[in-house]
Amino acid sequence: METHNLETRKKELIEKIGVFYEKWGMQPVPARIIGLLLVTDKPYLTFDEITTELSVSKSAVSIAVNLLLNTEQIEYITLPGDRKRYFKSRITNWKDMVGSVLDFAKSYSSLFNEILEIRSDKDSEVNRSLNEIILFIEYIEEALPHLISNWEESKG
Repeated sequence: METHNLETRKKELIEKIGVFYEKWGMQPVPARIIGLLLVTDKPYLTFDEITTELSVSKSAVSIAVNLLLNTEQIEYITLPGDRKRYFKSRITNWKDMVGSVLDFAKSYSSLFNEILEIRSDKDSEVNRSLNEIILFIEYIEEALPHLISNWEESKG
C-alpha cells in the first residue's frame, strides 16, 4: 500500500509541476516531462519510459523532447553500445539556467532601450516603467554574481 501511495503522490506532483510550468506559458507535455524528470528516482529516462510514464503519444513526446532540448531545459546522454538516448533534467546545472534567464532579461532590456529611443514623451507612465525595468535588469546583472558568491560562501 505504501508503494501505491508513493506512486500516486509522484503522479500528483508531476501534474502539479506541469500546471506550474503551464502558467508560465509552457505546453502541457513538455511541462509534464520536466515534472517526470524531476520526480523520478532514476538518473535518466528513455524516450519509451517517458511515453509510458506519462501515457502520451510518441509524436507528442518527440515534439516536447525536441523543444526541451532546444531550450536547454533537458539534456541527453548515450551509453556505449546502446543506440537509445537517455534524457535527464538540467537542474544540476542550475547556475547555467540562472545565467540563461539573465541573458534573456538582458535581451529584454536591450529591446526596451530601443523602444524608449523611438517613443515620444506623450505617455510618461509607460516610458517610466520601461526605464525602471531596464534599471532593474541592470541591477540584477550587477548583483547576481555577488549573490551567488555570497550564497556559496554561506554553504561552508
